[in-house]
Amino acid sequence: MSSVDLTINQLSYSEDNGSQTIIDHIDLAIKETEFICIVGPSGCGKTTLLNTIAGLLNSPNATVKFSQADIRLGYIFQEPRLMPWLTLQQNIELVLPQPNPQLVKQVLKEVGLLAYTQHYPNALSGGMLRRASIARAFVIQPQLLLLDEPFVSLDSPTAMKCRALLLNMAKQHQTTIVFVTHDVNEALYMADRIVFLSNSPSTIIHELVLNRSAQQHSGDYESPHQQALKSALFSQYPKILEGTLATS
Repeated sequence: MSSVDLTINQLSYSEDNGSQTIIDHIDLAIKETEFICIVGPSGCGKTTLLNTIAGLLNSPNATVKFSQADIRLGYIFQEPRLMPWLTLQQNIELVLPQPNPQLVKQVLKEVGLLAYTQHYPNALSGGMLRRASIARAFVIQPQLLLLDEPFVSLDSPTAMKCRALLLNMAKQHQTTIVFVTHDVNEALYMADRIVFLSNSPSTIIHELVLNRSAQQHSGDYESPHQQALKSALFSQYPKILEGTLATS
């Protein structure tokens, strides 16, 4: 399956008839199969950026270009958003243009949920629901996958398992990823590149290119390598998570 790259030019977004600017001029280029993490303060417009990329919001003067005319785009939200009256298999099938039981079972096997195809969402744990969300996103074989803090409500061990699963699926399916998070450890562990946003009206204030294979080699979420990266980042920009490069 071919991946896709993405170019965003002059993206700005306002609400309340233009009186409140959420995003102020973002330019961003994302390569095929790149894993990008977007980090910024609460309310700075991270979700707005995702929704604009997805075409759910319109930025009149912006240009959002993909390397192919028609792409398959997936979106994973903070909540699983499964239909409670449908079985797990039916929830996954819901996003397909036509039934494909073999494909559904294959992707459920990939996320470790093949034994739960006939279970309803209320019978699944929080981690299983997140894995179901991952399965639903990948069953359409997305070239671009957007994720909005998908593991924020999980306990640490469960979230780590979901991160490992997502990384494996993204590599296996050769998917371009744009992942919003407020957790700098999560971003340092998962990303090829971290894009830091300012306070609203947000713009890009810093980009950090990473060696993802080195970060994940040990399988340790807080490895010495990762802690050294974080220490260097905060030493140079102590308030970067507050949306500023100011040092005092």
